[in-house]
Amino acid sequence: MNDAERIANGEQARVALSFLAPAFDHVMGDYSKRLVEIAAESPITGQPGIVKLAMALKIARMVRDQIEGVAKDGDLARHDIRHAAQIEQLSPERRKLLGIFAAPSHG
Repeated sequence: MNDAERIANGEQARVALSFLAPAFDHVMGDYSKRLVEIAAESPITGQPGIVKLAMALKIARMVRDQIEGVAKDGDLARHDIRHAAQIEQLSPERRKLLGIFAAPSHG
């Protein structure tokens, strides 16, 4: 995947998060409250319910984290492009001094 695709995906992820973040917060809050309720009501017999809720909470966090990761990757791609442009503007002598022997390609 090239930098432009990473940036586009990152923007899409950021837009998705703007809509999904409140839903994730709501669902994960409800799951957490229910976990506490089950544990308080029946610490021993409530275990199957606790395990199911814990897994649901874990999955919701993993999905949110994945979307956030794509958004952050778009930010990194944007940074890579800016950094490559800065390197391209350096003189050959300055690049050699810094140990940069070829201008990076941004894909």
